[in-house]
Amino acid sequence: MKRLLRFLDAAFITLQAIFALTAVVVTEVLNQRDLHLTFIEALLAMIVIDFFILFSSRWKVLTRSTEEIARTLAHRGIGVEFVERHTFDWRAAVASARHDVFISGTTLTGFVAAKDLFAGLSRRVQVRFLVLNVGDVDILEGFRRMRYSDSERHSQQRYLNQANLFKDLYIRLRDSGNIQFAVSDRIMPMAFIAIDVNRLSENSLIRVQHYLHENEADQATVSYVVRPGNPTYTQYASQIKILWDAALKQNTYLDAP
Repeated sequence: MKRLLRFLDAAFITLQAIFALTAVVVTEVLNQRDLHLTFIEALLAMIVIDFFILFSSRWKVLTRSTEEIARTLAHRGIGVEFVERHTFDWRAAVASARHDVFISGTTLTGFVAAKDLFAGLSRRVQVRFLVLNVGDVDILEGFRRMRYSDSERHSQQRYLNQANLFKDLYIRLRDSGNIQFAVSDRIMPMAFIAIDVNRLSENSLIRVQHYLHENEADQATVSYVVRPGNPTYTQYASQIKILWDAALKQNTYLDAP
């Protein structure tokens, strides 16, 4: 198809050249003013068609180039994709993992209903969950005060109740050879969902969600996705490694009855 279009373009240009030469010869020989004007009008019409064909061709090239640049930038992670908490498809992101999954947060109760999703992942995919050490009253109170000033509605007991819900997922998956759990005593102002962060793939990403003061977790928060190539990607990946290495892996509140 492309070859045919190139041939037609070339043929049209050749036809114009022949027509122009013929017009000059005929008008000179016959020396008729009306015929001369007719040839000029025809040539002008051809020139207009030429400009239209040239514009269409250049516009297609420009559009393709713009799309290719956008795809390249997206693949390299130069852009930042801002997303809302409830619109980010974390299930699809987890299912796309080829090597590893990292999920951190306060109590992670939102992931409890997806036990089957994590259990169904390939054993080659290493999964790590990192939750806040709500078993430590001081750490829990520090996080609560960072988020809310309302000590009645947002009480320590509320977080403890949520943490107990997460134990259902922990009990269901703790014996899986490819799934690990850890508890952090570092109060972080953000949560992570990272896909293929230890070993890169075309699906690698880090979803960052910033906790906001006096803002419910279910409301829109500052949340965005970064990919390899983004200037912040390596910093977030480094933070994930630091948090995991420093976390408690055994004898945590998750093991308490």
